[in-house]
Amino acid sequence: MVHLEVITYYSLSSQERTWINFMKRYFAAVGSWGFGPELKGLSIYQFNPDTADMTLLSTDYEKASIGALRYAGNQVLYFTEERGEKEGQVGGGGTLYAVRIDPDGRMQEISRSDSLAAEPAYLAMDREERYLLAAHHADSGHVTQIVRAADGSLHAQAMLDDAALVLFQILPDGRIGKALDAVSHHGDVKDPDHAFSHLHSINASPDGHLFLACDAGLDRMDLYRIDDAAGRLVNIGTMHAEAGTAPRYAAFHPSGKWFFINHERRTEATAYSFDESGRMAQISSCSLMPEGYQFDAHGNKVEAADLTISRDGAHLYASVRGAETISVLSVDENGCISLQQIISSGGINPRGLCLSPDGKFLLAAHMQSGTVEALPVHADGSLGEARTVASGHCPGVICIIEKQEETEHE
Repeated sequence: MVHLEVITYYSLSSQERTWINFMKRYFAAVGSWGFGPELKGLSIYQFNPDTADMTLLSTDYEKASIGALRYAGNQVLYFTEERGEKEGQVGGGGTLYAVRIDPDGRMQEISRSDSLAAEPAYLAMDREERYLLAAHHADSGHVTQIVRAADGSLHAQAMLDDAALVLFQILPDGRIGKALDAVSHHGDVKDPDHAFSHLHSINASPDGHLFLACDAGLDRMDLYRIDDAAGRLVNIGTMHAEAGTAPRYAAFHPSGKWFFINHERRTEATAYSFDESGRMAQISSCSLMPEGYQFDAHGNKVEAADLTISRDGAHLYASVRGAETISVLSVDENGCISLQQIISSGGINPRGLCLSPDGKFLLAAHMQSGTVEALPVHADGSLGEARTVASGHCPGVICIIEKQEETEHE
């Protein structure tokens, strides 16, 4: 679907009237996620913002497991290959890519970089788009090495993957530059419940100056800022969630006063206040499911998956795998949240969510049913019945791309 907007202005030099046509094209980028042979990488669809209909245009990177997508104002799409191993070797970490989308929906790669750690799961950018931050989930595997101490004695030492935040430079043309800094989170091998760090997400605050990292393995959230002069990440605050709840994804309120977390192992959301100094405080929490609902029909525990917020900050949308539902939460004037609606997501395993640019539709990518479902958003924030708008292989993450092209004529 192409939208045209025409602006008229007068040339100061010739006084001739010039017409500028701004043509907007909408695409949907859908990443296939998982670790099986059925992956189909990254697909670009034409997206109709009036109906949410999607038409497949191209598919590339067919062996990649796409962990995260981030479309920037520089009209570059950044994404991760969420692997623990480089091709042709054991270990070595994942890969970051930067591509431009042609008018016909084809991808043109402009750069790729080693992510430097295992399983890059999420991406964030600062407001000026000078930096790209990659959060690495890392694996739960380990190796045991024999080490010799200073006194000559031999000991067994457990070695774990680094769950790291890596800070990359973004070059003026949108390419990914060098890695500037890395911060690793570490568990305790003597604490089975918190042996492994799993950095599941990283999100920028509305002003783009703070970054919130959710560590599902260590049950904590950390706020970071970037020291521009040194090119370093600085931890300014840590908040511990209740043990065993596994904070997964976050969404900042557009006011910049609060953020919200979904918990993978408790299927609930929590609201927090924060400030520029890094102080965080819990405001309220809310279950994403009816009271007592913890298991699906097969006895498997249901899990929270994705979380997104409306542009006005009045509603949160949270997907729940196993239950195959989407919960709608209301946000009041104090940042407190309450459950407004639970509705079928329309497919199986709703892993990824995004809102259309105008907020008229919520799109849900379903891994097991292989579908993208569109749910209309009503005026009160509630959702209507899901409708299948695309099918693919293990769609796990989705974002909408809005491209603006300019032409002139007299």
